[in-house]
Amino acid sequence: MEEFLSIYIRLAGQEYKLQSHPGSETYLREAGRLLNERLKAFGQQNKKEQAALAMLAITYTAAWLMEKENNSTLQEQITERLTSLDELIDPLVGP
Repeated sequence: MEEFLSIYIRLAGQEYKLQSHPGSETYLREAGRLLNERLKAFGQQNKKEQAALAMLAITYTAAWLMEKENNSTLQEQITERLTSLDELIDPLVGP
């Protein structure tokens, strides 16, 4: 059974305890760092920390949704191209 690491991430002055796979620790820490940077940028525009956190959540969720859609479109394009290649190669290879 894989062991988890207990790590602490500070976000907006609050420390959060997370359970992490050993390979994910670096990504979680980097995510925390990036979130704090973005939070500071939003915080300068928004006096309330809760509003800044909400804007940050919306921004990153929207980026995630766009990336998810882009990946889906890319997957469809790859499937179409592979099908086309298969149709070109199939007559040459024969039964």
